Amino acid sequence: MKTDSSQPIYSATKVAAILKRHTAATPPAQSTDPIAALIYAFLLWEASTHQATAALERISKECVDFNEFRVCLPEEIAGMLGPRYPYVEERATRVRRALNDIYRREHKVSLDHVANAGKREQRSYLENLDGMVPFVASRLLVLHFGQPAVPVDDQLVDLFREAKLLSRDDVTASDLGAALSKSVTTLEEATKMHHAFVAWADSVWSEDPNSLMKAKKVRTLMHKAAEAREAKARDEAARQERVRAEVARVEEEKAAAAAKKAARAAAKSIEAKPTKADAKPDAKPSKGDAKPAKPDAKADAKAAKPDAKSPKPDAKAAKPDAKTAKPEAKGAKPDAKAAKPDAKASGKSAKPAVVAKASTEKPVDKKGKK
Repeated sequence: MKTDSSQPIYSATKVAAILKRHTAATPPAQSTDPIAALIYAFLLWEASTHQATAALERISKECVDFNEFRVCLPEEIAGMLGPRYPYVEERATRVRRALNDIYRREHKVSLDHVANAGKREQRSYLENLDGMVPFVASRLLVLHFGQPAVPVDDQLVDLFREAKLLSRDDVTASDLGAALSKSVTTLEEATKMHHAFVAWADSVWSEDPNSLMKAKKVRTLMHKAAEAREAKARDEAARQERVRAEVARVEEEKAAAAAKKAARAAAKSIEAKPTKADAKPDAKPSKGDAKPAKPDAKADAKAAKPDAKSPKPDAKAAKPDAKTAKPEAKGAKPDAKAAKPDAKASGKSAKPAVVAKASTEKPVDKKGKK
């Protein structure tokens, strides 16, 4: 089988034959309430018309209105659908999330305002509801908001694959839905195609329901395996991210420690090495700076040698004043005169005593003692 992406993903001739075989003369009646249509679309997704109709009847018996159904727990909704309902747990969770999202946005369980919005806003609103699946959004658009679209789920993809209508084995529900929606040009054509595909699935459910349930179980296992692989990949990516963060943290700490060590070494080298100003004190000053005073050799020599003039006050202090010495000298004259009689008595001529120089002898007191 060719897998060229340029060729159609399904055989248009074979699809036309299936549509001709399963198209009803009159389309089935549809509810006019968008909320009822939304719940029914969730019930029809990956199921049959008989299963969806019976489930909606049980919900109507258990709940007064759709707001009460909204506040039911997923376990309670699953109990209303029954344990053998396809994807019962996922279906109950999704429909409850979608209804609660509508209530959070509108403060009521209603889609009346969507009818007055533009086509782009309608599609965006429905596709972005919490828990929404493409099959449900496309069914609402084509049946209640007048936009040509073909709802496709994995059940229809399995039917296409079993009938050998697909040109590739890797076609998904989104791929097939986009291709079929492009092939229709009018709302009537899209509506007829959707009802024909639902009738085809109902016929298979009535003829061989076990084959569809088996296919769903296999697909469920594949989804779980894919989810497990994705979870494992996310865990591994998170682990690698933690390892990278730890390695980066260690490298940053090492770099910071090296920077501190280098800073300390630089500070020590600066302290140990003398600066240029200390090494060359006689360096020439700049033009703007004042010239430093040169040391005076003469001043140093004078400071080293005793000053000749400085001892003079001491000599004067040691040397008696001439004026003060004269009275002492006059006082010494009576002694000389008194000594004259002794000189005559001895027959010797005695000269008067001469006052010694102040520089060599001490002054004599009144008694003549030195």
